[in-house]
Amino acid sequence: MTLLAGPAAADAASERAGQWLARMAEAVDSLNYEGTFVYNHDDKLETMRIVHRVDPRGSRERL
Repeated sequence: MTLLAGPAAADAASERAGQWLARMAEAVDSLNYEGTFVYNHDDKLETMRIVHRVDPRGSRERL
């Protein structure tokens, strides 16, 4: 029974992950958010502040 439930459970988890990613992609375009992007390369740490706003005129981003 476990062998039969395994693939079904994996498919369900994959579907939930896909739904979560779709909601996240929609939120990136339709919600206000701000945060800090952190990038580490060549033993250097860089940060960038990100602001995204949505209003009736459209969306705007500021870095």
